[in-house]
Amino acid sequence: TARVALASSSATGSPPTATITVPSQVTCGVPRALTANVSDPNNDIVSTRWLVNGTLLASTVSSVTFTCTREIAVRVRDARGATTTAKKVVSCL
Repeated sequence: TARVALASSSATGSPPTATITVPSQVTCGVPRALTANVSDPNNDIVSTRWLVNGTLLASTVSSVTFTCTREIAVRVRDARGATTTAKKVVSCL
């Protein structure tokens, strides 16, 4: 007979946190780095991916040239599978 006691009701624990640091308004036609502050209570982030208007960008993409207003999002996943998505609307000046 084996007994298992769970310390948490969720196998994934607390999810990571993310805040997009790209300004809300950027200059049109100029490449802008995709930046965010990300953290995880267990320090085990395994993936940070960017989306523009809901489209997942290749993992090698680190900047975007804005030509009009876009919604950007960053999706952060930790080793336990917990995921957080932060979104922000960025307008073009």
